[in-house]
Amino acid sequence: MVVRWGNYGLINFVLLKLGIPPVDWLTNPSTTLPAIMVMSIWGGVGYNFIIFLAGLQGIPRTIYEAAEIDGASGFQNFWHITLPLLRPAIVFVVLMSVIGSFQVFDQVYILTQGTEYVGGVLHSALTIVTYLYERGFERFEMGYASAIAYMLFFLIFALTLFNLKFLRLKE
Repeated sequence: MVVRWGNYGLINFVLLKLGIPPVDWLTNPSTTLPAIMVMSIWGGVGYNFIIFLAGLQGIPRTIYEAAEIDGASGFQNFWHITLPLLRPAIVFVVLMSVIGSFQVFDQVYILTQGTEYVGGVLHSALTIVTYLYERGFERFEMGYASAIAYMLFFLIFALTLFNLKFLRLKE
């Protein structure tokens, strides 16, 4: 029997080659949410890298040259120059990632649309926004869905204020 990775996916193909049976990632309640989390993180890594790259390119080379003349090591350059000057990029990436983590909808909807309800088997991948969608657009409980949306807004707003205060302590 010829096993092709297109039948199982790349990870399951590797598991099969190692003698481990393939995993049904989206039909097993214990692996649905981790699979969606890995997919979401992988999808956002490129965006975050671009932000960090822009932050790194904004650090003047003359600062590193001055530190080299003063005899700073590579770790000291990173700790005392790179990290503090990347702080705005770090704050932005953390804030956007936290906000984005509360707004996960499309990945869950697309990957679990074959199940009875949005959110996967036994609602194992149910997020706040998919719950809002289910209540508002499948059960037509618009008032309840609106209340969820307002609570989500206030939760994200409070977390944003907390993150801004926490991440900008040294400024």
